[in-house]
Amino acid sequence: MRSVGMRIRVVAGLALLSACNTGPMTAVAAQSSIAPLLWRDVSRVQILCLVDTDRGVDSGALHDRLCLAARSIAAAGAPVAVEIITPGDPKVLAADAVTLLIHVSVRPRADGRLFALSVRPYRASDPGGQLFSAAPRAVLVEQGADGTVLIADALNGALAETIPWLAAPTPRKPAPN
Repeated sequence: MRSVGMRIRVVAGLALLSACNTGPMTAVAAQSSIAPLLWRDVSRVQILCLVDTDRGVDSGALHDRLCLAARSIAAAGAPVAVEIITPGDPKVLAADAVTLLIHVSVRPRADGRLFALSVRPYRASDPGGQLFSAAPRAVLVEQGADGTVLIADALNGALAETIPWLAAPTPRKPAPN
């Protein structure tokens, strides 16, 4: 009797899983079985950068290097188009796009400059939103140093924690008996 009850539970569980299948996975969702809902049915990723310095918002070379680096990292192996957009671009409201908000604050220090970096995904069609994303990162760039490599490493790490196709695969665990 015990095995019959177990078989009924297994069949019922399989039927429930089958009923929950909503069709084929999108290219983004197929990359990771645990990809957040935010990434479902995405056809485009947009990079929107903001660089804040002690002199105000930087829209020059530092801003451009940051956006180009972010686009390059995000596009590596991307199953969708990745593009840079500018503040005020109505593409931010596109239902099929995730916009990566890349915010950097640069402050002078006696021993160099402190870069604080955060990456947050935004999708207009996602009413719940994603509460947390990559942890903010701080990089101290010594006086006279370019810092491009240090910032690129921090940016790469933050994007890998945010974008499903950049995330390191998680090892499969055996199912409990």
